Amino acid sequence: MGLPMKALGQIVVCIALLAATPVFGQRASRPHSASRRSLESTRLLDRSLGESIVETALHTHQWDYYGSDCSHFVNAIFDAVGLPFRYTNSIDLYDGTDTFHRVFHPQPGDLIVWRGHVGIVVDPAEHSFYSMLRSGLRLASYESPYWRSRGRARFMRYVPSTKLAAHAMPLPRLREGQ
Repeated sequence: MGLPMKALGQIVVCIALLAATPVFGQRASRPHSASRRSLESTRLLDRSLGESIVETALHTHQWDYYGSDCSHFVNAIFDAVGLPFRYTNSIDLYDGTDTFHRVFHPQPGDLIVWRGHVGIVVDPAEHSFYSMLRSGLRLASYESPYWRSRGRARFMRYVPSTKLAAHAMPLPRLREGQ
């Protein structure tokens, strides 16, 4: 005994609609041109800018602002290379901002962010980043057991704005070490 043709047709239509509907909690895919624009907008201005961010960070061994943390350090480095942005703590950076967008393949100069810590990606192939740690300014591996235990990190890329950080707050000057 089979189903009446009308009922069978309704079931097929329901299955087709369910298959075409995004799963709860997922976003519908964007048209190719929109995702391409989004990808292009999250590239650094050029590779040399990312390398300049890394060089500035690595050559900063002392810092004038006593008591500041990793997010203040990152803000000061970007300011030092001419990319000022409104100070944002690591918890807010983790969620993304108008200035930093999430990427899945980091480049030198991108941020690596955990809820509660942020650093600057130095070499993605070596999984290294530079940041203000308890022991001072240090290079570390984000694949080490300690950093892996902090949870999943996110990579964030600076997105140039046409309004060059009108609300950037002045931060302490950086000094190059020995």
